Amino acid sequence: MGRLGQGAKKMVKLNIDKNNVLSFSHKLKSTETYKISKGSRYKTISIYKEPVKVIGYANDTDSGKFVLCVDYDEIYKKLVLDDFARVQKKYSLPQAYLFSSKKERKTKQKEKIGNYHLVCLCTLKMKQVYDILCEMRCDYNYTSQPRRNPYKNWDLRLSPKGSRGRPKFLEIIGKKINLNKEVSSAHLSLLSKLYPEIPKINYLKKDKGVKVRIQEYETLNV
Repeated sequence: MGRLGQGAKKMVKLNIDKNNVLSFSHKLKSTETYKISKGSRYKTISIYKEPVKVIGYANDTDSGKFVLCVDYDEIYKKLVLDDFARVQKKYSLPQAYLFSSKKERKTKQKEKIGNYHLVCLCTLKMKQVYDILCEMRCDYNYTSQPRRNPYKNWDLRLSPKGSRGRPKFLEIIGKKINLNKEVSSAHLSLLSKLYPEIPKINYLKKDKGVKVRIQEYETLNV
């Protein structure tokens, strides 16, 4: 017979009567909802925060290629920089833009840690993007996002989420190389309009794309 952990007991009022009938009570908060699941060998009730709708931009281009977008959660900034340095060399990528999607903080060792977005505008085939993501320490669920996304692409948040504001531009990262690689004109235009403080990179080859797909999606990570 399963047991309820001490932490869970504090969250719900659990009772088993003399007839071995199990019951519990939990007052749902305004931000919570629930789900009941039943299988051949189990019954579960899950209580979780209601998803929040946010707006994001997709990484697919008019030509059918994709730019490299990466989503990191709770990671040392240095590891993000190391990740990109490695894949930039291996895949001959131009520089990338680094954003903070949650306020950075410093550890006792004075290392910066936070949530980050990384965007490299080089146009790539879908499999290339997936292969690169598999070599980076990004959020695991983000790597497989196209499996759950009907547009079959990756996206990054653009709007505020809960108490968090829009992702903040931090810096351009990587070496100033491979500027002859084709980049997405549409994504470059979008980032330039949203973040006028971004320094200009003198890309030598831009595609003819004009549209960036804007998508609404739900997230539990608030």
